[in-house]
Order: sequence, then structure tokens, then C-alpha cells
Amino acid sequence: VLQYEMQLVGISQRLSQFGIIDEFMRIKRSRNDYIREDMAEFRGSTPRHLSKHFLTLERHASKHSLNAGYSFRLPRTYPGSIAWYNDMLDKAMVLLVKIGKPDIFLTYTGFHEWPEIMENLFPNTNWQSNPLLVCTVFYLKVQEVLDDVMNKEVFGKVAGFVYSIEFQKRGMPHLHLLIILKAGNKMDRVDQIDKHVWARIPEVIGPNPTMRERVVQEMQKRLRKDVKNFMLHAPCLGDNSAYCQQRAGQDSTRYGTCTKKFPKQLSEFTRIIPDGTVMYRRPEGVGIQSKDSSKDTVMVTNEWVVPYSPYFTAKYGCHVNVEVVATTHIFKYLFKYIYKGNDAALMEVHARMDNPSNDQYGNSGDTVLPSGALLPTSAAKNVQKATEVVNRMRAHARKMGAEGEGEVTVNYDEAILNESYRETTACEAAWGISGYELTGRSHTVKLLSVHEPDEQPVVYKRGEEREAFAKVEAGKVISPFMAYMNRM
Repeated sequence: VLQYEMQLVGISQRLSQFGIIDEFMRIKRSRNDYIREDMAEFRGSTPRHLSKHFLTLERHASKHSLNAGYSFRLPRTYPGSIAWYNDMLDKAMVLLVKIGKPDIFLTYTGFHEWPEIMENLFPNTNWQSNPLLVCTVFYLKVQEVLDDVMNKEVFGKVAGFVYSIEFQKRGMPHLHLLIILKAGNKMDRVDQIDKHVWARIPEVIGPNPTMRERVVQEMQKRLRKDVKNFMLHAPCLGDNSAYCQQRAGQDSTRYGTCTKKFPKQLSEFTRIIPDGTVMYRRPEGVGIQSKDSSKDTVMVTNEWVVPYSPYFTAKYGCHVNVEVVATTHIFKYLFKYIYKGNDAALMEVHARMDNPSNDQYGNSGDTVLPSGALLPTSAAKNVQKATEVVNRMRAHARKMGAEGEGEVTVNYDEAILNESYRETTACEAAWGISGYELTGRSHTVKLLSVHEPDEQPVVYKRGEEREAFAKVEAGKVISPFMAYMNRM
């Protein structure tokens, strides 16, 4: 029965993708309802400052004669919330302080033609119709990569690592892995870099090879094929339609140039620049036929090669970009979503009607416009757009028979934004349903909130303030920070 049901999921194609996404959002909605309703019974004894976003929202509301409504934020235990990403970043930075600076940044992208995927597809289906299969295979591949790094020590002895999983709109999931090596294995020597990171097309051995050279030649041929398929940046000079080209309005001084900074400079030797940047060895005279950004066949040379590890590229047969890093800012790239967030707020129009009532959050008046109109919170950039949205909502209120201009209330609800106003792919939904982690690290990190005496957080249910105070007087309310300081 299970095999038959899985086959139905596989052959349903787009319908199965929609079903998986819908099920994933149902799970998130159930969790959001619990946080909003059940957890609302709990209160804290120490008032918190309003979040930066809510203060911005209030300023934004005052500019347009709006009312600032309620603010609801998801806790840091909720995967994908803003507080969660901040928590993950803080824990990653602890590794930086305790272990040392990162040495290698590895980007590992799944390949839809892996044998493990192709051999388990149902007839007349493709990988896009089987996101659960894709995520399972990718998860096992990620575990194998971590085993190569930690146990097989492909790059040397490892002191620690941190990684995150991201999902493309149409493509396969990919892994961002940051590796910190132990002393004596650091990528601070040219020979060490040349051994593990290549930025060149493997050369073909000449005629009449020896027996040993034949073995090497076969390996070079396979690696050469993988480099051609996965590790070449398609030549994009002069093609303003290429995805990597600088667009108008971004940086006028760089318009028409490659955002990935290709082509790279050719060099016969690897060089380490004083600021820590590495210029990899890219010898002249080596080329291979491939496609450019316009799909025309051209001769591609080493200046278009994405840095890679010969071991990982040959073993996994997919895109594995390996870079030697010398900056801590790469942590921010791993958790870039903390800087993006949901740049929107919910707007509701409330107006005096014949039968006024209160909505579910206690705001007076009838909601004329359904919850879901979005107001950009970055006021400096979107003042005109926000004004247009507000005017349109007020016009809609008048059309519905509301008295006066209609009262517009601006609410920030991260649960609704995270649930309804976000883009979710089938692979991301399948990953969440399967219970796989979005991030990971080599060390367990426990964050302790520092506070003054008698300022530890006290959590209690509404109406149980006296019982909570009794526990405080009895010394039964101890924060993790107090327990850590009293461990001696």
C-alpha cells in the first residue's frame, strides 16, 4: 500500500508538488497557532524593548496618518524566524572566537541525474515530481560530505565546521559548508592550496603514456568531463541578457559586467595577496569546447573555471565550489536571511459600519479589506509605493460603504508573513516534512543571557503571578546564566 501511495505521489507531478507544499504549510500553520494561542497564556516579568522593526513600523505609520497595531514575533526556537537566524549566527560566531578563523568555504549543489535519483524514479516521471526522493538523496550526500571532511580528513585535520542548507527556486538544494582547520593544516601556503583547490582544466597526457600515466590519464579524462559539465562559468562578455550581468539601477559604473567577476586573471602560479585573497593558478594554453551564455559552442579557457576540489568533483559528479577564505564575513553569507527577513507588514482597513465588532486581535471596527495587503517597512525607499497602497485601501473602504476615510491599522505579524507571504519550493517543503535540519555545526553551543541580580527572566501563566513570586522568594527561579556562574 505504501509503495502504491508513493507511486501516486511520483506520477502526480505538479499536483504532488502542490500537495507537499500544502502539507508543509499546514504543519507551519499548526505550529503558528500553538505559538499564538497557547503560548499567549505565558507572560514575562521583565518588559522587553520593542523590536527595531516595530519602531520602524510606528514611524512609517505616523508618516501616512496610520495607526500602529499589534506586533507578533516568532521565538528563536522556530526554524526560519528572524530570531532563529540571529541565534544561529551568534552560535556560529562562538566557533570563530573559540576555534579560529575559517579556512575553506565549500558550496555543494545537488545534481538531478545522480544514479540514486534516476534509478528510483517511477516511470514517466522526473526529479521535480519526486521532491521527497531528492531531499532524501541530498541529505545522505551531505552526511557523506561531512564524513569526508571530518573523518577522512580530505583537507587535513578539522577543528570545526558550520553549514546551512538553501533551496533554489527551480533547481536542486545546495549546501554551504564553512571549515575551520587545525594548526598545521591551515591554507596559508601555496603548495597546500595547489594540492586541494584547482582553478584549471585538467590537461591531457601526451601520446605513448606509461602504464602509470594511463591510469592517471583515465582519471584526468573523467575529471575533465566533470569540470566541463559542472565547474565552468559560461562566457558572458557582451551578453547583457546573461543572468550574471550587472543590471541597470544596481551600479551604473559596473553595468554590463559580470557580477561573479569573470573572466579571472590567468596566472602560472598561485599567489596569496597581502589582504588574504587567493589568486589561483590558471595557466594559459589549456582549453575545452563548451557553451557560452548564448548556447553557442566556444573554446573555454582557464579564466572561466570555478575553483573546485579534484577529490569532491570526481567523487560526487556535481557542482562543488571550493574557496580558500581569510575573512569572518563569510558567516554572514551563510545566514544572509537575517538581513532580508519579511520586508512587509499587514495592513487592515477598519471603519465604522452599521454593526461594528472587534476582530480576533482586539482591534475595534470592521475589517473592510481582507488581511493581506502588504506595506513595505523600508520607508525611505518605498514612501511613494506605501502611499499608493494606503490610498487604494481607503478608496476600497469608501466603496464598501464605510464612513469617512476609513481607519487604517498597520500590524506586524511574523507568523502570518512566514506562513502566507513567502515563496516555498517543493524541495524546501519536503525537507521540512522529513525533519532534516537547515543548519548544523561541529560543536554544541549554549547561549547564556547575561543579566543583573534579580533580573533573571521569570515565565508564568496569566493569573499565577503570586505563585511565580513565591518561587522567586524560595530561590527556585534560576536562569542558565546563574547556574553557569554557580557551577563551582
